[in-house]
Amino acid sequence: MDATELSVRELDALFDQAPVAMVFRDRELRTRRTNAAFRELTGLPDEALIGRRPSEIDMAGRVMDTDLIERTLVGQVMSGAPVVGMPLEQTLAGKRRVFAWSAYRVTDNGRVLGAVGSPTSRPCSGPTPGSTCCSGPAARSGPRSISTAPLKSSLPWPCPSSPTGSSSTCSTWCCRGKIR
Repeated sequence: MDATELSVRELDALFDQAPVAMVFRDRELRTRRTNAAFRELTGLPDEALIGRRPSEIDMAGRVMDTDLIERTLVGQVMSGAPVVGMPLEQTLAGKRRVFAWSAYRVTDNGRVLGAVGSPTSRPCSGPTPGSTCCSGPAARSGPRSISTAPLKSSLPWPCPSSPTGSSSTCSTWCCRGKIR
C-alpha cells in the first residue's frame, strides 16, 4: 500500500468516525456520502439517502422543509457563502426536533465538487401549535433563555418559531447566539 492509499483510507475513517453528523452532496445536491453520526441523528440508513436530493428522500412520516435546504444549498452554499447554525425543524409522530444546520462548499482547485452539511440536534424550546416538544430532560425543563434582539437582515431563512415567521426577530433559544 502506498502513501496515497493510506491517506485516502485514513480520511475515510476520519469522516465516518467523526462524532459530528456530516453529509456530502454533489453539485446536483445528490447525497454521495454520510457518516455514522448523520445516520444515527436522522435515523435514516444510507440506502434511503445515497443518490437522492433532500426532496427525494422518503422521510417516512418526518416533516422537514427539504425545499428550504435545497434553495439554501443552491442559492448560497454552492456560491461560496457558508451557512452556520441555520435553524431547521423536523416533526416526527407529533414530536418536534430542532436542528442547527451548517453547510459549506467543497472545491478542488477552484472546481466545485459539492457541499458538506452538518446538522446538530438542539433541545426544543417548546411545543409548536398542535404538537408536543421533543422528549428528554431539555424538553421537560421548559423554555430556554429568551432573546428578542434583531437578526441580520440578510438571513435567507425565518426563525422557525417566530410568531410571524419573519427573520427580523427571534424569540427562542434555538436561534439564540447562533445566527446573529
